[in-house]
Amino acid sequence: PVARSSRQGSDAEAVLAVWRGPTGSSTGGAITHLSGILGAFRRAGYRVGLVTVVPPPPQLDAVVDDVEVVPPRPAAARVSHDISDIDLDQPIRRAGLRLADRLRPAFVYQRHATFLTAGTAIARARRLPLVLEWNCSEVWAQANWQKRLPFERLFTPLAAWAERRVVGAADVVAAVSEPAAEMARQAGATDERVVVVPNGVDPEQVRPSAATARAVPADGPVLGWVGSFGPWHGAEVLINALSLLPPDVRLVMIGDGVERPACMALARMLGVGHRVTWLGSVPHDVALARLAACDVLVSPHVPLPGTPFFGSPTKLFEYMALGRPIVASELEQLGAVLEHGRTARLVPPGEPAELSKGISEVLGLPDRGGRLGRQARQEAIARHTWAHRATAILDRLER
Repeated sequence: PVARSSRQGSDAEAVLAVWRGPTGSSTGGAITHLSGILGAFRRAGYRVGLVTVVPPPPQLDAVVDDVEVVPPRPAAARVSHDISDIDLDQPIRRAGLRLADRLRPAFVYQRHATFLTAGTAIARARRLPLVLEWNCSEVWAQANWQKRLPFERLFTPLAAWAERRVVGAADVVAAVSEPAAEMARQAGATDERVVVVPNGVDPEQVRPSAATARAVPADGPVLGWVGSFGPWHGAEVLINALSLLPPDVRLVMIGDGVERPACMALARMLGVGHRVTWLGSVPHDVALARLAACDVLVSPHVPLPGTPFFGSPTKLFEYMALGRPIVASELEQLGAVLEHGRTARLVPPGEPAELSKGISEVLGLPDRGGRLGRQARQEAIARHTWAHRATAILDRLER
């Protein structure tokens, strides 16, 4: 295992974080969430230790004082994702116990993942509180979002057992939204242990001054979007909306994912492919710079079939902190965070015509939405920083 000596004084309190690592890109909402909350703990005076299976990406490495990286497992243990994840749990536990002996943490913080119970074992062995970062039920995500082979479905009962175990053991379940919190309760969390802690932003790092040159030269307005092209991100809605906007409007799409090829094909079919710049996955600071250079930032999320929208998009808070005008779906937490006419223009989700109308209205304002952007940044600073989120977790731990 790789270990790093602490950067902060040894007399500071500490938090031990457990994170199995990214499933794909070394950028994205999961890394932004984890680095944001751990960075807030660090600024509150905690040393931060991390046990993981990959070297932390730069965004996360910047907020970690001590790290244990679990070495790769034998090829025989990697015949499927499920077997690999199950096999990793014990090495993560052992690495976490070594890290706990060095750090002597005040609590353990684990990002929830399928089959990951190591945080529970570490907390129990060292008699520490456990905070579980809960974005959704991973069992639900497996059943609804992941393509699984028939033999992989045999592991579903074990995944459900592991999820119930870690939820039941957590002293605090930090759910990103009320619908996500309800998922946690259904998995066995009690009301007094659940706290709703949405995503947030560090407005000192995410600033309007991040803007650099535009991704493409353009005489007309440029729209910005970032995401993993998931089925809930509404990327196809935005592309359809682009086809309804004047031909000088351009679109920059940042990120990658399973739906990207279909979105590219849709753009070609609608005759707007030449108006879209596909940047793919780029470092976090590069993504922020590109977004800050756009005229309007768009968050066209769509409802999830059969369940309330439980997400808390990190990009929503970063859009706000960038101080650019926002056009977003009026959907669950998006509509609760943004205020129509004050911090954003909200539109019905899943309707390209309404989305294009909202974008046109913002671009048609005398200040092209400048006041909306400024007020959104002020709101982000006042209510939605990672420091606010860390305080909510620490307060619940104390209670």
